[in-house]
Amino acid sequence: MNVILLPCGVSIDPHRIDLGMRELKCECGEMHGVVTDINPLTRFLPEFLVDSLGEIIEVTDSEKWGEFGMTHVMGLVMEDFSEEVVFFDAIEDGYLGYSGLWISVFDAWRLHEIVVELVIEIMEHAMSHSDDENAMSDFEEKMSLFNITDFVKEYRMERDLNPEDYVGEYV
Repeated sequence: MNVILLPCGVSIDPHRIDLGMRELKCECGEMHGVVTDINPLTRFLPEFLVDSLGEIIEVTDSEKWGEFGMTHVMGLVMEDFSEEVVFFDAIEDGYLGYSGLWISVFDAWRLHEIVVELVIEIMEHAMSHSDDENAMSDFEEKMSLFNITDFVKEYRMERDLNPEDYVGEYV
C-alpha cells in the first residue's frame, strides 16, 4: 500500500484524499492545502487569465503534460517550496481519479496566495522580454496597486470556496 509522508512528518494513505478536497485537517493539528492535477487553474485564477497564460506560455513537452495547467503551476510552487510541498505520483493507481497529488504545509488560503505570487512573477518575466518599452513600467505600476491578499479574498468569495465544504480529516 502506498503512503505519503507529509512535510509535517505524518504519513497518510492517498486513498483518503477525496477529489473535492482542498484542505486536509491533519493529525499534526495543522491544515494542509491539497491540489490534484484534475483541479482546474480557475481554482486559483480567473478564466480570462488562465486562457491568456495558456496562449502565451509555451510548454516544452506538451505531449506529456498538455498545455499550461495545474501540473505546471504546482511545479513552480515545488521549485520555490521544495521542503513544504510533497508530490504523489498516482498514475499507476486507477482508483484515485487523479494522476498527481500535491499536499503542502500551507493551508489552502496561503497556497492560493503563493500561486498568485508565482503567476505574477511569470507575467513580470514575460513583460521583461516585451519589445514594448513601456510595457514593463505599465505592468509594474499596475502591480504596485495589486494586493494579493485582497485578490484571494475576493476571488474565493466570488467562487464561493467555503473551507468547510472542501476539508477532509485525517486521523
